[in-house]
Amino acid sequence: VYNWAVQNGKQVRGHTLAWHSQQPGWMQNLSGSALRQAMIDHINGVMAHYKGKIVQWDVVNEAFADGSSGARRDSNLQRSGNDWIEVAFRTARAADPSAKLCYNDYNTDGVNAKSNAVYNLVRDFKSRGVPIDCVGFQSHFNSASPVPSDYRANLQRFADLGVDVQITELDIEGSGTAQANSYSNVVRA
Repeated sequence: VYNWAVQNGKQVRGHTLAWHSQQPGWMQNLSGSALRQAMIDHINGVMAHYKGKIVQWDVVNEAFADGSSGARRDSNLQRSGNDWIEVAFRTARAADPSAKLCYNDYNTDGVNAKSNAVYNLVRDFKSRGVPIDCVGFQSHFNSASPVPSDYRANLQRFADLGVDVQITELDIEGSGTAQANSYSNVVRA
């Protein structure tokens, strides 16, 4: 994929360095400091291989739980210590200082408990100098979960923190005028 992109004049976005959902079996069985070190080694190894070549990375993906709690997702990474996300971002910045570092998630498109939790994380990171450059919004919309009326305001509040706002995945179910209007609303936002 990388070689094809370069041959065709494209930039590459790396997805993802730390994610509870896509770990090899041996890593799923790790915990505590062994898991933490495996995460650090993985970030360092992958980013060293692509240093200066990948323009931006989803350093951490989907670390917050769905629902109204605003809590972190229960995962082996979370159980390695509440600072695991910060460690991942600091490790990534040291591994490739020129790459943009992103947090990516879904169901964060409108102002809700989950997006508030991500917002609070980004605000905290920015205030303490933890490196974070962008936030990715997966934006999966359908009739049961349409483009929220506060979509633009939500994106704007993240931009106001000084991070790039990116629509990393955009799929809008349906067809015809309703679907076209939803795409238009996202582009306007």
